[in-house]
Amino acid sequence: MAFGGIGIGNRPQLFDFGAAFVRTAQQAARPAFELNFYNTQNAQLDALDRDIQKINRESDTSGATALLKTKVKSLERALAQIGEFKDRTDARIAKSTLIIEQLNDLGNLANPASVAEFDAKLAELIDTVDKTEARSYEYFGVNDKVRKHKADALTWLQAVAHNGFATQQDIDDVQADIAIIRGNFLQSNQIANTNASMAYTTFTSTSRQLNEIKGQISSISIAANAEVLGEIEERKKYYSQILTVLSLAFEASQNLTNFVGESLQPQKIDKGSVLNLFS
Repeated sequence: MAFGGIGIGNRPQLFDFGAAFVRTAQQAARPAFELNFYNTQNAQLDALDRDIQKINRESDTSGATALLKTKVKSLERALAQIGEFKDRTDARIAKSTLIIEQLNDLGNLANPASVAEFDAKLAELIDTVDKTEARSYEYFGVNDKVRKHKADALTWLQAVAHNGFATQQDIDDVQADIAIIRGNFLQSNQIANTNASMAYTTFTSTSRQLNEIKGQISSISIAANAEVLGEIEERKKYYSQILTVLSLAFEASQNLTNFVGESLQPQKIDKGSVLNLFS
């Protein structure tokens, strides 16, 4: 029997080194790319962070707003002082109004039938006058003379001698002194009310001016922030484009590798083909 029993078609298929090499390259390429892409991405983020810090430093608005901020501090101090003055003035108005009311009550008790009530009301009035705040000087308004009128009132009230209102002259003398004290505190009350009105007007005007300057500072900051955000977005877009280009380049490379790999695969030869004559 001839040895030609083993035909060519039964020969074992040869190992395709080219195709295997391509497949191995394909399998190793993506993990390597992903690692490099990850490292590149981190480097880009670090670079972006440095760019953002630089942009923020260069967009500092402290120089443009320094004078405005100085004005704000000055107005805030003035506003606090005016507010405190208004509070003190309102308190003196309340106290002088109460003193006038108590003086009226005291005058009504100046008669022999109500000596005990007069003395009790007198002690109450002295306490009220003594507790009335009266500064020697105020930075705002007109001197309301409360300090002087307080001192004069205490001098008289603490030394009053009504003699039990035994005579009409005793009653008239006490009533005359009460009228003087009442007139002094009415004058102080009127001046204090004028000061309070002025303080309110000044406080309102200063508040409006303060808000306007704060608005200017805010506008400068907003404009600077808008510019900063625009520059940051441009840098983000730039680094994003770099990563996109790298990704697209890798995918293009993979597609080319796939094409080469497919080209190296053994091709099926149809029956009847010229090439089939040798199989």
